[in-house]
Amino acid sequence: FELGKISGYKYEDMNGNGVLDDGDEPLPGWTIYLSGPMSTSTTTDDKGYFEFTGLVYGTYTVTEETRDNWVAMTTTHYTVPIASGSCVELDPFLNVELSTIWGYKFEDSNSNGVWDAGEHGLPGWTIEMIWDADPVHYFAVTDETGYWEFTDLMPSEMYYLWEVQQKGWTPTTQTWWLGPIVSGTDQRVPDFGNFKNVYITVF
Repeated sequence: FELGKISGYKYEDMNGNGVLDDGDEPLPGWTIYLSGPMSTSTTTDDKGYFEFTGLVYGTYTVTEETRDNWVAMTTTHYTVPIASGSCVELDPFLNVELSTIWGYKFEDSNSNGVWDAGEHGLPGWTIEMIWDADPVHYFAVTDETGYWEFTDLMPSEMYYLWEVQQKGWTPTTQTWWLGPIVSGTDQRVPDFGNFKNVYITVF
C-alpha cells in the first residue's frame, strides 16, 4: 500500500465573495485538524499551506480552526477518502475577519472645523449607516467621550454613514463618510464637529 497525502491552503477572503481572487492573503499560523484512521494536526505556513502525509487507507475529515471575529466563507471541513497512492489537494479554506468603523463627534467651540485642545466630545448623538443593497438602517449613539462604532462588519464595496443633525446645532465638518471595507479593516472616520448656535437678543 502506497501511503497517501492530503494538502491545501488557507486564505483571507479580502472581498468576502467566497472565491480565491488575486489579492486574497495567505493565513499563516492557523491550526488544521485531521481525524480518521490517523488523527493529528498541523499549522499553516507563511504561504497558508498545510499537508498531512503518510496516511493509511480509510476516510479522513480535515477541519479548519475556528477563531472569534472570523467568518468562514467556504466549508470548514472536508471528508476525504484515501486509497493507495492518493494525493489529494483540497479546495482552499477562505475566511473573513470582521471589520469595525468608528469615530468621534465633538463640540467645535470656535467653529474652525478642527478638534482643538479643550473642546469635548458630544454624547448622545446618533450616527446612521447603510451598506450595499441592505435596506436596514443601522444606528450607533455616541458615548460620554463622543465615541461611536459599528462592529462585526462584512466586506462591502460601499458603506455610507452620516451624523443625524439636531436642532440648534450647525456642522463645521463633513457630515458623512462613504467608502469600501475589506476583511480586517479598522476604519476611523474623520471626526464630526458641530457648533452650538448662539442667539443674541436685542431690545
